[in-house]
Amino acid sequence: QPNHYPLAELKRVMPYIDTVYFHDESYLRNPGYTDYIAELGKMGKTVYHYTCSTRMNEDLDREFRQNAWMSERWNLRGNNLFHIVDNQGGTGASDWKTPMFGGLLYRSYETFVPSVRYMALREGVQDIKYVAALKKLGRNDKVTMESIAKAAKLVTENPAGGDPYLADKVRDKVIDRILKLQEKGK
Repeated sequence: QPNHYPLAELKRVMPYIDTVYFHDESYLRNPGYTDYIAELGKMGKTVYHYTCSTRMNEDLDREFRQNAWMSERWNLRGNNLFHIVDNQGGTGASDWKTPMFGGLLYRSYETFVPSVRYMALREGVQDIKYVAALKKLGRNDKVTMESIAKAAKLVTENPAGGDPYLADKVRDKVIDRILKLQEKGK
């Protein structure tokens, strides 16, 4: 892939870097880098996920919903996106006849209208809120914590064009586990 540094070069410069942003396709979804990225957090590095989706026909699950799941899987500090609002219509309103250039919100004078990409991103954030609730309830349960790690790996490895309902199925299982742990705790 032309958009990544060779692993040996990355390792050479990493002692001089405190914070690093990894692009998902070039690094976080690249098996040649995943073990090293997992080590960086243990080394005290602050690691973020970056994505730069500028095509309107991107796979909604892979490019947007999986964003928050990437942070869960790799224990990252956060996610960064190319940009959130296009303003191709100049000051005031977007030109609704012009395709978006990757923005997640449409501008309509003084308000913003979410795109389907934004809604997919929001779904992923909601998924991880459920995961956080499960972590809190199951923090002393090894099986629960291992199942969360497996779920994050499963969701983030769902390929473009893969099961469009996989994240929904995983979230349903997370919610079921939350309810069981809550019932057990009563």
